[in-house]
Amino acid sequence: MKNKFIILFLLTCLVSCDIDYNETINCDPQTKEMGLEGGSFAVDFKSYVKWTASTKETWLTFEPEAGVSDTIVTIMVDSASYPRKGTITFDNGYATTTLTINQVRQEPEDSLQLE
Repeated sequence: MKNKFIILFLLTCLVSCDIDYNETINCDPQTKEMGLEGGSFAVDFKSYVKWTASTKETWLTFEPEAGVSDTIVTIMVDSASYPRKGTITFDNGYATTTLTINQVRQEPEDSLQLE
């Protein structure tokens, strides 16, 4: 009888640990500011299980669009004539995280104002 309780306890621990393990999902950075000229940047994405990425924005593309485990995701941002904001959602079936891209008008660095 004692052995049955030990086995049940160990199975419970394994299942509990597995659920916490699978829920982990993260991207770094979670926000990115880009100029109107667009461009690309890398995101360090972490997930212990299969994941997918999606967006409603036609001006945002990324690769890969899905994977298994940790990976670097390259985000491509089209040029724009006006500021805009978009998101990419990463989902691993257990949890989601969102990357927000703010495309803004940037002032040139050498435009110092004299007083």
